[in-house]
Amino acid sequence: MGMSNYLETKWLNTIRGFVFMGVNEVYVGLFTTPGTDLTPGTEPSDSAYSRQLVTFSEPVQESDKAVIKNTEELSFAPATENWGTISHFGLFDASTGGNYLFHGEVNTAKTVETDDQLKIQANELTVSLE
Repeated sequence: MGMSNYLETKWLNTIRGFVFMGVNEVYVGLFTTPGTDLTPGTEPSDSAYSRQLVTFSEPVQESDKAVIKNTEELSFAPATENWGTISHFGLFDASTGGNYLFHGEVNTAKTVETDDQLKIQANELTVSLE
């Protein structure tokens, strides 16, 4: 059974604020291994790495689904050691620890080596309900 665009938009607005869960902030974490519905993937162990706070747009319709996107560029600190290949990401309700909320695969995996800086441009991180 599919979800209507109206209901997708309502849920995405709820996700933006996580009002029902008491979550005030959402952070993006990077993974070198895929996450599952139960456990996140492997985040880089570099002391310079930290999850980035993300703000999402109002839901918009794209093709047959409603989506929300990051409104600002997300800049991770330059790597002080090799992170490996970033292939997946997760959303969390805290900058460390916290609750694991969503997971997904990046469009193009990127190998991050010492001194590289990974950035996610505005509108590149898309969340939809499928």
